[in-house]
Amino acid sequence: MLLASGLIAGEALVGLLFAFFAVMEWRYPLIFEHPSFLVSLLVFVVVAIVLIRVPLKNAGSPDEPAPPSAMF
Repeated sequence: MLLASGLIAGEALVGLLFAFFAVMEWRYPLIFEHPSFLVSLLVFVVVAIVLIRVPLKNAGSPDEPAPPSAMF
């Protein structure tokens, strides 16, 4: 949950950065002139894998009792 929240906040900050570039009428850095679809697809797959594997690895066994903080 924390990772997903950080990604949302990071996306908002990048949006503010692009808006700042537009207001100041600056050109975007060279990396954004010819973006590759494959790079964005690779990043999307890596983020999806992290968002799936980390919670599943830390989930624990369904046979274990709930922690005391979850009982209230």
